[in-house]
Amino acid sequence: MRHKVRKLKAVFFDAYGTLFHYEPEKLNEVFRDIVDKFRISVNPNDLITVWRKHEQIFRDTRTRYENGRWKSSDEFFSYKEAWKKCFELTYNEFGVDNISANLSVEMILEDLKKRAIYREVPEVLKQVRSKFPIGIISNADTDFLLDSIKNNSLAFDLIMTSEGVESYKPHPYIFEKALEYFGADPDEVLYVGDSPLEDIIGPQKLGIPSVWVNRKRLDWSLGKENQPYAEITDLLQLLDVINSKQNISY
Repeated sequence: MRHKVRKLKAVFFDAYGTLFHYEPEKLNEVFRDIVDKFRISVNPNDLITVWRKHEQIFRDTRTRYENGRWKSSDEFFSYKEAWKKCFELTYNEFGVDNISANLSVEMILEDLKKRAIYREVPEVLKQVRSKFPIGIISNADTDFLLDSIKNNSLAFDLIMTSEGVESYKPHPYIFEKALEYFGADPDEVLYVGDSPLEDIIGPQKLGIPSVWVNRKRLDWSLGKENQPYAEITDLLQLLDVINSKQNISY
């Protein structure tokens, strides 16, 4: 449906994979360090495979789409809590005793805190923030996201985490809270992220135009009805998208 685009009131960004590096192979390195640190007699690849199995169950059940609407699980778990449980289940499967699930989680969190930003991020955020408020909406625990932001000397007008509002993307609640903060309607903001489900389909079901950061140049596989408002391979291209949104209808 074509309609006139209203002037932007804010631009929202996903965090990991969009602003901060989040390559899967980094987690493989962490698991090798976990095996070495705790002297676990398990191949690191086997350990992370089983852990990922349990972690995927957490992701699949925390927010689900049923009968035309998003639903959250009855009880909210932060990443720290969920990942601890994943380690407990994983160590139990391998019959590994006396291994601290808490310390294993801390090693993942420490790695996340040290993730670097993509090289174009400072300049893009500087230019966008010179015209509009900017915010982060992230599936993340508040403490490790704040450390990532601080370690990379970034600044935002709003930092909204899943832990802070006890809601995970793509559930609409976390996006609605961000809109409420700026007093904006869905078509008065842009959302920018790399995850097709959480960062594109989620916000767009609310009417928020969403920009897919497709750094790996993948094909869109979730149907024409769910296609992003725009697709970019580098955040520098976002500047053209913003200028376009300010001046044309779609």
